[in-house]
Amino acid sequence: MVSRFSLLHRFICLVWLTGFSLSSIAAEIAVRTDRAEVGINESFVLTFETSGELDGEPDFSPLETNFRVLNTSQSSNISIINGSMTRSKTWTVYLLPRQTGTLSIPAVSFGKDKSPELQIKVGGQSKPNANTGKDVFLEAKIDLQSVYVQQQLLYTLKLYSRVDLVDYEIGNIQLSHSDAVIQSLGEDTQYSTIVGNTNYRVLERKLAIFPQKSGKLLIEATPFAAKLRSNRRQGFFDFDPFNTRGQVIRGQSEPITINVSDIPADYRGKIWLPAESMQLTESWSPEPPIFTLGEPVTRSLTLTATGLTAAQLPELMSRVTGDLKQY
Repeated sequence: MVSRFSLLHRFICLVWLTGFSLSSIAAEIAVRTDRAEVGINESFVLTFETSGELDGEPDFSPLETNFRVLNTSQSSNISIINGSMTRSKTWTVYLLPRQTGTLSIPAVSFGKDKSPELQIKVGGQSKPNANTGKDVFLEAKIDLQSVYVQQQLLYTLKLYSRVDLVDYEIGNIQLSHSDAVIQSLGEDTQYSTIVGNTNYRVLERKLAIFPQKSGKLLIEATPFAAKLRSNRRQGFFDFDPFNTRGQVIRGQSEPITINVSDIPADYRGKIWLPAESMQLTESWSPEPPIFTLGEPVTRSLTLTATGLTAAQLPELMSRVTGDLKQY
């Protein structure tokens, strides 16, 4: 998971308001995973979100080729806006990879309708570390040991637990200097994994750090607190619905030091953009554009970058001839 932002500028715009009936909406199926990379011993969540009238129920059997289907669940939603009713359904599938590598998540059939195909990267088994064997521990990892100024650094916190937790709290990360931008990358995710021969439940949190000055950057130890579910037998007068007597375990992750390099001296560009990738695309409405004297068309320019914040993206400048008016 990486920080991905786009900057969109529309030129020469005309908006048409059109009505449509629910019966005219073709079925749409969107599919996503909760993580882009997993370990061979880690479960992950595959979510199908559908709208419109599906041709049939899903057939998840093609998933069994590369994955074990651990569990499935389904939910439905109906919304009514201005008299128009929209139905949607969500299927959640819990999967465990059968092998390592870049695995294909095949299309799933909903009768004649089919979901898009996806891919997921599956790494090796988690290796035991000094914390393996503990009931609860917090692990911190980074994706790069050194970065340039304003380059994205991914910081991942994993809270491992082999016991039942009532609640948990992970502290805010602290840096050796405040000259950095920190952004959260979505909600915490949960999955199961095996470390050594021990089964753990994992709560994972991802953040993006953008250092703003060169030098050594210390990510200090991040504290955590986890409340265990109490196994003490209770009498009638010991009723404790909120499990207030559960044991609390406290600890912290290991600190990490990163080297931040300045902008290279031989860099001659006007704007420093340390992105993983960038793409500039255009589209027209109508497509292809039809130019008629006095009638407007819409041109959309989209600049998409992986590994930058929206504030880092440059302003898009459109050049037009004197024969055109731009709005």
